[in-house]
Amino acid sequence: MFKKALAVFVVASLAACSDSPSENIETSAVKQAAAAQHLQKNAVYLPDSKSLEIPGWLRSYDLLSNEKGEFDRYVFESSQEIMAVEGTVYASLAKLGYTRKIRKEQPGLFVVNYVKKGAIPVTFSYETLKPDAAIKAKTRFRVSWKNA
Repeated sequence: MFKKALAVFVVASLAACSDSPSENIETSAVKQAAAAQHLQKNAVYLPDSKSLEIPGWLRSYDLLSNEKGEFDRYVFESSQEIMAVEGTVYASLAKLGYTRKIRKEQPGLFVVNYVKKGAIPVTFSYETLKPDAAIKAKTRFRVSWKNA
């Protein structure tokens, strides 16, 4: 009896938190499932469903929305320098048929669009991290693309 009462209380609490709880719960579950579909251990599944191994570790994932649409964004960090990370990523993407278009190149920042005919462009933004004994990462990079 106690378990049933607890379950009813939890459901009632969730219902009180939003205007339409089932819609928000379903929407959240769909977004989490979509994120899980694109990420697996140290690989990201690109919009064309190809797996890309990432030379680093995942720090965060965001689903961003603005007037241009919804975007997936993954943030990774690596113990390698910018150009070593970019070289590894570019070599992997080139094997999948992508070419690169450099958008911005300046000390400590490198932004590249990887494009493939018939596929959604994928943007990588690489930045050098300031040296810190507590953080072993040298490079932070963001991977993003527009959801179709």
